[in-house]
Amino acid sequence: DFRTWYVSDDGENWTEKSTDDVFEAGKYYRFSFEVHAGEGQEFALDGNLDPDVSATVNGIIPATVKEIYDMDPSEHILVEVDFGQCPVLVSQVELTVTAPVEGNTPSYTIGCGSDAYYAVGGSSNYTDYRRWYESSDGYDWWEINTSSKFKSGYYYKLYVDIRTNNGYEFPLIDNGTIQPNVSATVNGYYANVIKAYEQDPSRYITVEYNFGECSDSVVENIIIENVTAPVAGEKPNYNWSIRGTGYQMNTAKNAYEDIYWKNPPEQWYYIKNGLGWFDVTDFDWVYENETFIAGHEYEVRVYVITEDGFEFAHNNYYDPTVTATVNGNTAEAIVNGSDCVFSQQIEYTFTCGAKTVDQVAITDLEDPVGGNTPDTEVTVGDSDSYTVESVEWFDIEDNPVGATFEAGVPYYALITVAPATGAVFADAETIEVTVNGSELDSVEIKDGKL
Repeated sequence: DFRTWYVSDDGENWTEKSTDDVFEAGKYYRFSFEVHAGEGQEFALDGNLDPDVSATVNGIIPATVKEIYDMDPSEHILVEVDFGQCPVLVSQVELTVTAPVEGNTPSYTIGCGSDAYYAVGGSSNYTDYRRWYESSDGYDWWEINTSSKFKSGYYYKLYVDIRTNNGYEFPLIDNGTIQPNVSATVNGYYANVIKAYEQDPSRYITVEYNFGECSDSVVENIIIENVTAPVAGEKPNYNWSIRGTGYQMNTAKNAYEDIYWKNPPEQWYYIKNGLGWFDVTDFDWVYENETFIAGHEYEVRVYVITEDGFEFAHNNYYDPTVTATVNGNTAEAIVNGSDCVFSQQIEYTFTCGAKTVDQVAITDLEDPVGGNTPDTEVTVGDSDSYTVESVEWFDIEDNPVGATFEAGVPYYALITVAPATGAVFADAETIEVTVNGSELDSVEIKDGKL
């Protein structure tokens, strides 16, 4: 087969690309491959006996058809497709906008954290591509106009259309339909990324951000979202966000210990980005370099502070009366005394579950070759999640292979994979297993092993 990638710095001078190379943004790429005519079929030829065939790749990219030297062009042709310049992928979008404040009108000025993308729309058509919505209960929404004023107790969310500049693209993921594989923040908090209607998802996305309830001068509800629950074998994740106005994440709240036996001592954080994990079972903090243990209870502690002109709800005795949730679950505000007016610590307890492994990759399994010893040493893609217990070889009649393979005999390998401590395999129908890069059509899970 002729299957060759070519790379160029200028789109004119080409060199063959090694299989070990990776694609680089800004360079140009071309792919050539041989196509064989089916049995009883042949390719059309013109009067000069050259291929008279049109071709497309991926259904939309026009390709060039060429003759292969010393081969019959009615049976073998070479298809060459030019993919053009490799774009820079933009996987993170950072936006800023003035948050809702009681009595203010909506702001349609969107700040972008990079020159790689921009908010669609100009001064005359902000509301076509930058839309504010209001709700009295957080469920039923209606669009508001530029002269509407934010009201305390109502909920607000913003939709913004974002487009990449030339030379940049959003990465994509196939979940049954092609979707943008992009994370986004608004004012530093995680937002939802949506495939824009009838637009190329590699160039155009819609960002949705729910600001939650608009507060008056007293913040009555603290909503903590996007906290990554503990998973056995995983290290703590310190990403999180809030929903609401009048308060913000206290990301300056950090704490660490000097690990004195290191030279020089390392700083191991246990509160980071305004969030910490406390192991209730062992009654100790979880450090950033440690991993969660299945079955243990872990208390997440998140720290928030009010914005200027706001305070957290409290009674005359300075006991907090705010309600709080973490990932939609009722949580507890624990700061009492005068500090509770402007700062608060929210706590919620998780039980650590097992890690679900939905991808298994096995490589370096040598093909059977007559006279060779069966290969039983392989490499796994994630040794912290699973290990290969055994590799057994059988012939097509299910007889175990002897000391060496015999030429001309079909063989198969039976590979047993065990999950690591604190991990479980996903269902056999959903787990993706590859061997030497090829995905298996079916697998069996028995007694927890794959």
